[in-house]
Amino acid sequence: LDKLIDDSIEITLLIPPTAQNVPTYRNIKTVKLGTKGGIRWEQTTLRKYVKSHKDCMCVNLCNVTPLFVQPGITAILDIMYRVNPSHYTSLRNRVSRYWHMLQYSYITKHEKKIITIRQ
Repeated sequence: LDKLIDDSIEITLLIPPTAQNVPTYRNIKTVKLGTKGGIRWEQTTLRKYVKSHKDCMCVNLCNVTPLFVQPGITAILDIMYRVNPSHYTSLRNRVSRYWHMLQYSYITKHEKKIITIRQ
């Protein structure tokens, strides 16, 4: 992707401070943002950044997106939570399943584009 970017497009890759082994790009700016990682980072720090930058489009490649921001692009790569609910028996796994089900519903009703993979 870095090689395909020209000067007319500005891309900023936002990452949590916990990210490791972050590559250096020539045409993509990388910014470590916030103090937390995981869902807290995604739903607080990333959400705040996207809401304060109305001209940006948030692109998420990992089945989730910050809630209540302007529509963007999200990849849904795995619907295991939806098709195999019986695999989630512990409390932690059930909570994770409900979170992802909420995300799937939000993404399908809210995002400008959804990308996926096909076998």
